Amino acid sequence: MQTLWLPSMYDKFNNIILFRFNVIPIMADILSDSVKEKVTRIILAVFRNLIEKPEDSQVSKEHCIAMVQCKVLKQLNILEQRKLDDEDIVEDIDFLNERLQASVQDLSSFDEYSTEVKSGRLEWSPVHKSAKFWRENAPRLNEKNYELLRILIHLLDTVKDPLVLSVASFDIGEYVRHYPRGKQEYLGRQLEKEHTQPASAATGTVKS
Repeated sequence: MQTLWLPSMYDKFNNIILFRFNVIPIMADILSDSVKEKVTRIILAVFRNLIEKPEDSQVSKEHCIAMVQCKVLKQLNILEQRKLDDEDIVEDIDFLNERLQASVQDLSSFDEYSTEVKSGRLEWSPVHKSAKFWRENAPRLNEKNYELLRILIHLLDTVKDPLVLSVASFDIGEYVRHYPRGKQEYLGRQLEKEHTQPASAATGTVKS
């Protein structure tokens, strides 16, 4: 656990290693299960670093949203009810509570959706089945060179979890349905993916 605290101190590791490899959901799960104060202290310190250290405010915002989605606020409330003697833990709880509560106020449905897709932990949260959400936001899957659309396609190719596969398939269907050029864009990303995959060398043995 301590091996995560040190990289969380540095901005470049914050985003590349911790967030991209889904450390926030994993650590949130550990926080909810752990009763050891030492483990709690390290996780809260990492969470604080993930918000406090990035130079890019958008990265901090994404980390906050990920923590909110992983029910970290609920765990903070539970921790507040314990008699904690560690001043660092108490201070980190106060800091995280303040920042996460503020992020909830500013959270848009698309922010929530984007962070969920990037985490790879798709579930049937309300935005997925909201026709209003898709009417307003389907074209935004094209932003940043089709970042979210590419992630959804990647999940379909690599994930075995039936829930994730079901939600990803549904989302791509809604994208195609609500965005006039959605079908062409989806097929284009599929063809692009196939062309960038290394071609396997064709070898054969001729038998007489």
